[in-house]
Amino acid sequence: MDTKKPLPYVNMVLTSRSLGASANKDGFYALQVPDSIMNEKIRLTYLGFQSKEVTLNSLAKGLVYLSPKTEELSEVFVGKIQRNTRYTQKPDWSLQTIGIGNLNGGLYPSVLARKIEKPEKFQDICFLEELTIYFYQTSDQKGIAPKFRLHFYKVAKNGQPGDEIPGGKLLTKASGKSRMRLDLLKEKIRIPKEGIFIGLEHLFIKENQFSEVKDYIINDSLVATNYKTTKYAPIYLGSLQPRFYDNAIYYYGPGGWVRIENWDLSAKFFGNKIPSPVFKLKFTD
Repeated sequence: MDTKKPLPYVNMVLTSRSLGASANKDGFYALQVPDSIMNEKIRLTYLGFQSKEVTLNSLAKGLVYLSPKTEELSEVFVGKIQRNTRYTQKPDWSLQTIGIGNLNGGLYPSVLARKIEKPEKFQDICFLEELTIYFYQTSDQKGIAPKFRLHFYKVAKNGQPGDEIPGGKLLTKASGKSRMRLDLLKEKIRIPKEGIFIGLEHLFIKENQFSEVKDYIINDSLVATNYKTTKYAPIYLGSLQPRFYDNAIYYYGPGGWVRIENWDLSAKFFGNKIPSPVFKLKFTD
């Protein structure tokens, strides 16, 4: 449907460099770039709409329109949710927990996606009944009720997140809360044998901003003290997983989807382990 209405919180990222922004609730945006890169392309993404790449020149000249996605149904499931078989997958609290922010120093909006496997006890039909997302609380985020987007993706043939599954939504985390429980049964998100991905998207909007002041070690002899940076809430609770874990973790940035274990995780902080968002999941038939 062609409504020409503004889309709130569209994310935009330059495809050739680490720079981006988000539109506000009225669809307006601000991005400062030098004239020398105005011919470079920027990718616009919005839940339920086709992504679009335009040049910065085109973006600066006027309105940009996105087209709604037309979902092609590969199969139709007709039947009643039984709820005879149920399974809860709890977080492994024996793993070290960390805060997972935007992972790029606040340069551009991004998505962190974790693969969810179909539990072995479900031989046939399996639905995602409930999802709990956990958050990492810091004093810097006090009073903020940040907005973020939840996505569900099919698993593509190359193992990466593929086409979006209906059921994603814009969410607001209540200020001071460390978790959010979502009843998803009405969304009828079916878990196929190859699994699905759950994605968490940051929005670079004013109401999500907070300042962080800390010391940064630049090298053995140079330390930046009381360095102030702008960050974007929420910070998700994550865990450091050994590399033998089956869950695939992907990060969506300027170059598309990248498996996070291919990053340089040799820093002492990571201990050569993989950061993964923490979920509690309930499944049913």
